[in-house]
Amino acid sequence: MYELLDLRKVFNDGTAALDGLTLTVGQGEQVAVIGPSGAGKTTLFRIMNLTLLPTSGIVRLDGIDVTRLSDAELRQARVRIGTIYQQNNLVGRLKVVHNVLAGHLGRWSTAVALYSLLRPQDADGAGRALAQVGIPEKLYARTDELSGGQQQRVAIARLLIQNPDIILADEPVSSVDPSLASGIVALLAELSAGSRKT
Repeated sequence: MYELLDLRKVFNDGTAALDGLTLTVGQGEQVAVIGPSGAGKTTLFRIMNLTLLPTSGIVRLDGIDVTRLSDAELRQARVRIGTIYQQNNLVGRLKVVHNVLAGHLGRWSTAVALYSLLRPQDADGAGRALAQVGIPEKLYARTDELSGGQQQRVAIARLLIQNPDIILADEPVSSVDPSLASGIVALLAELSAGSRKT
């Protein structure tokens, strides 16, 4: 699914976040990237989710060199990749249903996305995704009224709606209570194994 060859990323201030990194990840494989703060994990994930280009080296997604893709092709490739961040990137004032349905934004037109804010366009799908993560009763709750663990589950439900081929989780449990962390990691592993997602 991924082939990273001699990857290097140097930022404008001269900091080399990645240098000489080579990594291959097969379809359906689960890989953990472990390292101290500042080691370059988030930079690596941003390159893998195609929001950041490397300074040098090759990034292949499913055999295709992503640096050669047009803007339209890059947007299409990004739809295949779902990312969960430690901050969740949820809109607190919106209802949970709207945050979950944001997983459709890569496929919906602007008009459909705006209309969905007034009348949720796939509320049933959002409800099913929330049921998979164990909080179906929160569909119409305000997102900022949920606990940290529940918000992380909303972020995972958004990922389920997106239905990507690849799931990247950047410290997905750092903002939740330690007692919930193992459950969230187990849920991600179960989702990956059950659907052969990378």
